[in-house]
Parts: sequence; C-alpha cells; structure tokens
Amino acid sequence: MFFTNPNQDISGKLISWWQTVPFFSRCIFYITIPLSILSYFPAYPGILLILSPAILITYFNFWSLLTFPYQHFGLLGIVFALFSFSQTGPRNERRMGTARYFIYFTINNLILGIMLVCAGIAMQEINVPALKSIIFSSCDGLWPFIMIEIVLRCNKDPEAQVQFMCFPFMIKSKYYPWMFFAFFSVLFKVMWDLLAGICVGYLHLYGLMKFTEVSDSFAEKIENTFCKFIKERTQFITVSNSGNEEPRLTPVSITTNDVINNRTQPTVFTGQGYRLGGDLPPQSRQFAKFDNVDTTP
Repeated sequence: MFFTNPNQDISGKLISWWQTVPFFSRCIFYITIPLSILSYFPAYPGILLILSPAILITYFNFWSLLTFPYQHFGLLGIVFALFSFSQTGPRNERRMGTARYFIYFTINNLILGIMLVCAGIAMQEINVPALKSIIFSSCDGLWPFIMIEIVLRCNKDPEAQVQFMCFPFMIKSKYYPWMFFAFFSVLFKVMWDLLAGICVGYLHLYGLMKFTEVSDSFAEKIENTFCKFIKERTQFITVSNSGNEEPRLTPVSITTNDVINNRTQPTVFTGQGYRLGGDLPPQSRQFAKFDNVDTTP
C-alpha cells in the first residue's frame, strides 16, 4: 500500500499514498481519529455512539445504529482498524464512486447494527451462567464492515494460498476470515461483531445483498443534489470516473510549442580551432620548423 517507491522515505510514501485516498475514505479518518481521542475524556458521552442493546433499550439512542462504525475505544484498536480499512476501503470507493460507496457503507452498517442488536437481545434472554461471558454486549468501530470486505476479497480466488497475517504459514484464501475470527476470539473473547461481518459478507457472495449497491442513475442524482458542492473536489470519485480500483493517472498535456521552446538550441562555436590534417597552429613547434626551412644548398 505505502511502499511502492523504494527510493522514497517513509514520510514521502505516506504523503503520496494519502493523496490517492478518495473523499469518503478520508472522512472516515477525519471522523474516527478525533472521536477516538475524545473517548479518553471521562465527560465525553461516547457510550451513546456505540451499539449496545442494553443502552438502546434504555435510552432509545437509535442513531447508534449508524454511528457505531465511527466510534473507536483505544488507540491500538483504531490504528489496527484504520490500517485494515485502508487496504480495501479506498480501492472499493474508486471502483464504486464516492456517493455509491457512502450508501453502500451506510446500508451495510445499518444491517450489521440491526443484526447485532437482535442477537444481543436474544442472548440476554438466555439464563445460563456459563454463557454469560460470551454474550454480546456492545460493538464499536469499523471491524464488522471490514470483515465484509475481507470476505469478498478473499473469495475472489478462494483456492489461492495466502499468508495468515504475520505468521510463517500459508492458508487457503477462503479460510482467512474464519481464521481471523478464531484467532481474535481465542485472544480476547467471542468476537460477535466479526462474526456478523463474516455472515453479511457471505450474503453478498450469495447475491442476497444486491440492494445495497445502487444504480448509476441514482448515484448521479445523489451527486447532483446532496453532493453538489463537494463533487468538484479532486478526491471525490464521480460515477463517470469510477470503475478502477487503482488511482487514475492524470495525463500531462504537452503542446508542440512547449516542446519547441524547451528544446536545447545548438551553441555556435566561438573559439579558435584548426582542422585535423590541415593548417598547423602558429604556436606549434612543428609550424616553426616548417616556417624556417633551411634553403642553403
């Protein structure tokens, strides 16, 4: 992602990469990082932005169904989440377009939120003490949505061998999301938010989530209405410029006059010289010898 030019330093690589990040993916960074910093302040009501069935039932904060992806708790969590998001989010936004990707992101997170709330309420009805530790309680951050994109990307070539994270072994690509879920569930606890993301990802694979991808005409209407004042920004990917996961290179327009004006003009030689094999220079010793030829018999 970052290290495409080995001759560039780290800061230059980050700057070059950031210049290719599309508009909405940038907004993810702009929103999540400040909210994560604010979560360290006790007076900040970040608990009302995350998704928690108990809080939702008590305080009716239904907006949390849409705000939970933007709120992270903990520095390590947000760094890891944003790094993982940057592997797939900007590429998908360039492929889909900014307006369409925003709708896709919002609808998928809304579905994830509804699934997690329903699962959490159902688990609260289970009065089994042994299961209390694995009951879903809350969800925050981008991880459920990231798992959707991991599932889709890993199943493009499901039989391909890929390295599992930083471990020195290879697994089939189709098993990567499940190994990821199992690894972090063993380290911490059962990660229900990751599991929900995997399930929604497979719903996409089976073609049951087509309604989350809007048509070109509808996306253009969004661009011309709600995005009217921001679609002219360089980072905004319109429908007409979408379709390519990699950044588009802007061609440099060079006219014929520019070529002629920048062409190096020949320099006229103004020094003194003598043709090879022709007249000898006056200061030459050989010239003096021929000039003072002894004609005495």
